[in-house]
Amino acid sequence: AAEKARRRAEAKAQEKAAEKARRRAEAKAQEKAAEKARRRAEAKEQRQAEERAKKRAAEKRQARENAKRAEAARARAAEKQRTAAARSRALGDWGAKIRRHVKPRWHAPPASNGMSARVKLKVSRSGYIRRLTVTSCQGSPAFCASVKDAFKRAEPLPSPARNDLFSENLNLTFRK
Repeated sequence: AAEKARRRAEAKAQEKAAEKARRRAEAKAQEKAAEKARRRAEAKEQRQAEERAKKRAAEKRQARENAKRAEAARARAAEKQRTAAARSRALGDWGAKIRRHVKPRWHAPPASNGMSARVKLKVSRSGYIRRLTVTSCQGSPAFCASVKDAFKRAEPLPSPARNDLFSENLNLTFRK
C-alpha cells in the first residue's frame, strides 16, 4: 500500500510537472505568437509610414512641377505681353511716321476745321499703298477725298522699324 501510494504520488507529481511544462510551453507559444503579431504590426506600421512618406514626396514633387509649369506659363504670358506691347508701340511709331510724311502733302479744303477721317491702309514692303479705305468720315466728301489724295501723293510711304508690321492693317486718323 505504501508502494501504491508512493507510485500514485509520483504519478501525481509527474502529472503536475507535465501540466506545468505544458503550461510553460503554452505560455511560451503565446509569447512567441504575441511577439510575432507585434513584429507584424510594427512591419505594417513601418510600411504604412513609408507609403505615407512616398506619397508626401510625390505630392511635393507634383507641387514643384505644377509651380514650375505655372511659372513657365506666367513667363510665356509676360513675354507674349511684352512682345505685343513692343509690336503695338512699333505700329504706333510707324503710324506717326506715316502721318508726319503725309501731312505736308495734304491739301485740306477750306472750312474743314473740326473734320476728321479715319483711314485703314495696308502698305507693301516698297512703301506703296496696297489698300486704302476711308472707314469713317466726320466731314464733307471733299475732305475725305483730300485725305485719300494726300496718301497717293505721299507714296512711297516710310517703312516700319520692324518687317513683321507689313502684314498689319494700319488705322490712322487725320483731323483738321
